[in-house]
Amino acid sequence: MILPKITKRQFQILEFLFNYRYLNRVQIQTLLNHKNHRRIHAWLNDLVEKEYIGRIYSKKLPENTKPAVYYLGKNGRKQLADCFYDKTQLQNTYRDKQRTEVYRQQRMHLAECYLSLKTHVEKNNGKIMDFITNADDKYRFNENLKSFAPDARALIEDGQIHEEKELMIFLLHERTPKYYLRYRLRHIINYICSDEYETNHPENPSILIIATKQRIKTYAKKIVESKLYIEAGESVIEKVNIVFTTLPEFINIGIHGQIWDEPQVTDPYTGWSGR
Repeated sequence: MILPKITKRQFQILEFLFNYRYLNRVQIQTLLNHKNHRRIHAWLNDLVEKEYIGRIYSKKLPENTKPAVYYLGKNGRKQLADCFYDKTQLQNTYRDKQRTEVYRQQRMHLAECYLSLKTHVEKNNGKIMDFITNADDKYRFNENLKSFAPDARALIEDGQIHEEKELMIFLLHERTPKYYLRYRLRHIINYICSDEYETNHPENPSILIIATKQRIKTYAKKIVESKLYIEAGESVIEKVNIVFTTLPEFINIGIHGQIWDEPQVTDPYTGWSGR
């Protein structure tokens, strides 16, 4: 079957949707670094018409105030498969039209994290060397990342000291069941305390736990602190760098703000800081 023709820019949109699964028009325009929103609309409408992508949008009130959300369509999957994108990962996108709103929001929040990170890093003369989401081929074939299981991993070049920093990003959504939040947080601590972590991550990457609401940030900090001081010794605590923030804080402040300067992990009993 011969697929309808698309431009190189439209193909980039397919790649973005492969990595993030769901994006709105503003996110796509920012990722493309394109100033003309009318051109973006034209490209998106053309891709929807040619079934390269799908669109989620409701005309009913109050849902019609929300921007349309885009995801890979059947021809988009075929196009990427023809370009040797991983078929297993592409198969995972078949049900993207039916997935829950919480799942869609989590994926779009991940795109917001990347865009915010990029803005703040470049403002400080740095550069994002690599950004891998858990939908990326490079993630799937990296056993260290699969063991740690972050939502994304970033490699950043610090513009001031010209050193590379590794950042593991974990997203916590307020509508995620608490049992699963506890599971994810305990997995982080168990992995940090394991021999596998010390072997695979000798540089001790920074761990960024981003919550969509302040109450989830408070809950996550309480769980991590209590379990960390039970499971780990002071030698582990002194090395690990865990930062807690909310999504609005991270978007507004970035990684060079106050959230990185204050002690983030403290002993729940004595108040001693591990940083």
